Amino acid sequence: MPLKTKEEKACDALREFILSGAVPTGEFFSQRRLADRIGAAVVTVRAALRQLENEGLVESIPKWGVRIPQETRASLQDRYYLREVFEVEAVGQIVSRRDVIDKETLRRLAIQCDELVGDSADIPTDFGTAHVTGRAT
Repeated sequence: MPLKTKEEKACDALREFILSGAVPTGEFFSQRRLADRIGAAVVTVRAALRQLENEGLVESIPKWGVRIPQETRASLQDRYYLREVFEVEAVGQIVSRRDVIDKETLRRLAIQCDELVGDSADIPTDFGTAHVTGRAT
C-alpha cells in the first residue's frame, strides 16, 4: 500500500473529526485551529478542505470561511429521492434474478452481513464484499 501524502493524512483526520460530530453544522471554523488540532500546516489543511468540499462534507463561503453545510428541506428531499432510486433498482435486480436467488439465500446473506457488523459502529470491509459478491471473505 503506497504511503499517504500530508494532504491525504490531513483529509482523513479532518473527515474523521467532522463525521464524529465535533464540528457543529453551519458554524464557520478556523483553519488555523484545525491545523493545530491535527498537527498539520495551514496550507495542508486548506488542500484537505478543498478535497472535503469536493466530497460535499464542507462548503466554502467566499469572504466568510469554511463550514459544514446545514441540511435543508431541499437537500433532504434530494437525498431521499436518490435513496428511493437506489432501493427500487436493488429490488429490480433481486426480482430479475429471483430464479437464481431465493428467499432463504437472501436471508442467509443478511444474517452473514449482520454478523460481520456485530455491535461495532465500524463496518468492516467484509460487509461490503458480502453485499456485492454474496460471499464473505
